[in-house]
Amino acid sequence: MDVDIHWEKRESALLRINCSGQWNWADLDRASTVWKAARSAPPENLCVLVDLRRVTMPIDVVLHLRTAANLARESNALVVVLATSAAMLLVFKTFVAMYKAIGDKFHIAADEAEAYAILGLPTA
Repeated sequence: MDVDIHWEKRESALLRINCSGQWNWADLDRASTVWKAARSAPPENLCVLVDLRRVTMPIDVVLHLRTAANLARESNALVVVLATSAAMLLVFKTFVAMYKAIGDKFHIAADEAEAYAILGLPTA
């Protein structure tokens, strides 16, 4: 899986995580390490946009949702997941149902325009 983490709009505190290819748990662990380093001095109103539209999810993904939950507990970031597949939507709904205490930090969007509207950021 290819993972790219970068500041899309540093002035708006928008950190973007783009994922593509076949999901790989080692890559997820690497990405979580990069994510932790990127937020070592986070802006006050950190927003994270996670694009999972080009990822093939493994069948055991629900067994690993705790990793995302632990990262969310360590941050006040608002997270928007870009996803369009039925499988990814089911995983997202399962995640917010399992982790209700942090579920309000997460939203799902089908495209950038919807994601930016959720985050309250201009698209241009």
